[in-house]
Amino acid sequence: MDSDSYYQPRESDWDRYEQKMEEITNDIRDADPDLTDEEVDRALGSSRGNNGLRVLLSEIIIPAPPQNADQVNALAERIAQSSSEAEFSSYASQYSATASRERGGKMPWTPLENLPVSLRPILLALAPGEVTAPLPIPN
Repeated sequence: MDSDSYYQPRESDWDRYEQKMEEITNDIRDADPDLTDEEVDRALGSSRGNNGLRVLLSEIIIPAPPQNADQVNALAERIAQSSSEAEFSSYASQYSATASRERGGKMPWTPLENLPVSLRPILLALAPGEVTAPLPIPN
């Protein structure tokens, strides 16, 4: 977790996002085959602006000063293997540097548009309860 880096989505993240959006579009069209493209776009919201989508996330942010980077990376990899919400929550309470640690890392419902653009395809591709690989962030 280099403090000078930031997360750039991999091509596979965008592929998962596109696949998920196609699935959602197909579900909408299956529910009402007479919808126009404009109506489907409105139902999905625009990824370029205010789309009304909100996400419910949990977070763990661990400071990684250069002298501890290897330890923090190993811990982050272990956390990414969490197999339950309770396990992730326990890690958040123990290691996270954010105020959400008091809630086991749980954040309030957040409009997708309020999150960094680079995170959006990653988050939309996640299944409920799924944990991302560690995402380095600056500072």
